[in-house]
Amino acid sequence: MTRYPSWNISKNELSGISKVVGGEPYRVIIALNGFKPVKAIVREAKASVMVLDEKNGLAVLEIKKD
Repeated sequence: MTRYPSWNISKNELSGISKVVGGEPYRVIIALNGFKPVKAIVREAKASVMVLDEKNGLAVLEIKKD
C-alpha cells in the first residue's frame, strides 16, 4: 500500500491506494471490526472481497490485474 487506508465514518467505507503488479494476485487482510464486507471497487483491475474467518472477523481483499 502506498499510504495507510482511511475509514469514512459517514459512508461506512474503507479506502486506500496500492500499486499492483500485473499478472500477480494482490491480497490485503482486513479486520472487519464488526462490519460486513459488501463489495470492492477498483480501477483498471478486478477485485473480490471474501470473509476468511467469521469468528475472528477477518476478510481478504484480492485484486488482479492482467
